[in-house]
Amino acid sequence: MGRSYFDSMRPKSRRSIPLRGVALIFAGILLVKGAMLAQVGQESYEARVASLAGGSQFERVGAWIMHADPITRKIAGLLAPYIG
Repeated sequence: MGRSYFDSMRPKSRRSIPLRGVALIFAGILLVKGAMLAQVGQESYEARVASLAGGSQFERVGAWIMHADPITRKIAGLLAPYIG
């Protein structure tokens, strides 16, 4: 028996949660939030999030996700010169 027999019998190690994928999704959400904030402006963005907060349960969850946190504001500040 060669090495291929023993390698095929070894159980493959897998993480239960793909951390790289979760991190990329989180970074993408932050980038989209920052781009939206840079494009529409602080006041308009906050008004839109406030209108979401007054809606259904699903909309309130969306408002919680879309609120302008410090990281989003920093990304918006970096993107603002390019979005114009």
